Amino acid sequence: MDTRSSSAAPAPQLIEVAHITTTSTVRSGIDGAHVKLLGETLERCPPIVVSVDGILVDGAHRLAAARRRGWKAIPAIVMPATSKADLLLAAARHNAAHGLPRSREERPAAVRQLLALDATLSDRMLAEACGVSRDLVATLRRKQDSRSGGASGHLNARERVGRDGRRYPAARRDIGRLAEAIVRMEPQVSVRALAGQLGVSSGTAHRHRADALARLRRERWWTRATRRALARWRLRRHGRTTNS
Repeated sequence: MDTRSSSAAPAPQLIEVAHITTTSTVRSGIDGAHVKLLGETLERCPPIVVSVDGILVDGAHRLAAARRRGWKAIPAIVMPATSKADLLLAAARHNAAHGLPRSREERPAAVRQLLALDATLSDRMLAEACGVSRDLVATLRRKQDSRSGGASGHLNARERVGRDGRRYPAARRDIGRLAEAIVRMEPQVSVRALAGQLGVSSGTAHRHRADALARLRRERWWTRATRRALARWRLRRHGRTTNS
């Protein structure tokens, strides 16, 4: 199961409050007033989300309200076993969708936490999950990479994981090469389809498609077989299949 992509949530079950830990969270603290407010309507609140190991993913304030009221167990949706990065990413997504909004300090802090755990996550995925702009994610990524001195291999990964769970090139040069390979194997590919395959905006896909078609028109016929073979290899390297 790919925990980075959406899937049907399992039915909630009662989990003992004492067995739930809060080591995976995108919050810096608990708002006492919000806990008190939730305590008055806790029976009507949605279930919290925990990992199969009992780590809290979503519902810190609901859990605190349950403990305040002396509940021994609380309805919870249990996620399958997964990595710490995926748990934190799920926590950020759940919080962005509902509940008490994160503060201005908590949102970039969540981005930094996720980058430290898995720097292959794309800027777009992190921006949407943490409720910040892609520009802020890119800035935080550069700062984190700069502090590492370029010595940390996972911070210099040449690929990013997109919202669909697929891996995409991180560097603009690599995106351009992949775009050319796709266009070379399928010259009639639409801008929208190309954008989806590259994990980029329609404007970026349009530019790469135009550049690739221009190169195809300029090249000599005797070089096409070699470059087509290179394109086929490049697509397979990125997990893309070709029909020709």
